[in-house]
Amino acid sequence: GNNGMDLSKAVTKMIEGELGHLAAHSFANYAVQVLLRHSTPMQRELLIRKLLPQVLVLSTSKHGSNVAESVLSLAPQRMLEKVCDEIFGSPPAVSLDGKHSGDALRSLMEHQFGNYVLQTLVRRLANANRRSFAIDKIKASTTSTNFGRSILARLGAE
Repeated sequence: GNNGMDLSKAVTKMIEGELGHLAAHSFANYAVQVLLRHSTPMQRELLIRKLLPQVLVLSTSKHGSNVAESVLSLAPQRMLEKVCDEIFGSPPAVSLDGKHSGDALRSLMEHQFGNYVLQTLVRRLANANRRSFAIDKIKASTTSTNFGRSILARLGAE
């Protein structure tokens, strides 16, 4: 429940506005999270659709990473697959902008906030093959200087 509040105007304003900027803002990120949790399913899907492409950018911001985790926690499985392919790669392992998919994974694994977003994504993966593929990629990218060991430990996959 949203305690009887009509959030449709707020959702519409956020979707039309600078949602990514608000999501990374030190105070506004809380409003974005509240809207994600308490909006109608249709509004939530619109918010997620707008924020999902920005998850990697949001992951490297102290406040944005909280929104990124909320988005990944609430996104339907079909939407998570695109993010998954972006981070872990899908054959062939080259992202749309020509960068190798390992770049996104490495940057999340090396980041103090991004590594939590990565854990949230892997925890949400319902497809066992996709999940073990993701964990294998994390294992292969683990170094002594990134958060790989800690991520694997938290996922119970050391």
